[in-house]
Amino acid sequence: GSNVSLTGDTALSGTSASLSGVTGNNNNLSLNFSSGAVSLAGSYSNIADFIAETDVDLDGTITTSGSQSYQAGVSLSGDTSLSGTTASFSEAIAGGGNDLSLNMSGLTTLNQGASGLGNFSSTGDISLAGDLTTTGSQTFGGNLSLAGDTALSGTNASLNGVTGNNHNLSLNFSGGAVTLGGAYSGIADFIAETDVNLDGNLSTSGSQTYKAGTTL
Repeated sequence: GSNVSLTGDTALSGTSASLSGVTGNNNNLSLNFSSGAVSLAGSYSNIADFIAETDVDLDGTITTSGSQSYQAGVSLSGDTSLSGTTASFSEAIAGGGNDLSLNMSGLTTLNQGASGLGNFSSTGDISLAGDLTTTGSQTFGGNLSLAGDTALSGTNASLNGVTGNNHNLSLNFSGGAVTLGGAYSGIADFIAETDVNLDGNLSTSGSQTYKAGTTL
């Protein structure tokens, strides 16, 4: 299909839709469709605020100068990169074995976690409730704040600090030691089922269990 260029704030609604790219020209875009996921393949650039009130299937890049709000299901049918100020996901992300890169200057909120991702990376802070599962690596460039009990699993991971908010955190990675840099505070119970490299403080209100190797 052809690229869509926005000349003003735009709301698209109907039963179903498939788009192959949008040039936002710094205008808002909202989607509200009632019958199945909207396919968003290609490049979506220079959008101001983006709102998806319907399920979406992502394959490509979405770049906003403002926020991105995903109020229904999100699935990936290809490697996906999202960039903007903040992002929120109301439901769990279904990765389909694809990579997800989050490049937000502010907070990304994952209310139900994510599963089936390939590689996951984030440059900004993350608020996470639920599990985050990858077949590859997980890289957290900012602070990870727990909004619920959380299990992280994949091949390898690098974290840059965790604020637990009195929730449990467990780590299970198969491809080498997980590096825990920065401060880890307010965690309830902590379980490391994988090797960990510690460099900083780790504070829990409950127990700490290290089931594999620990390096300082």
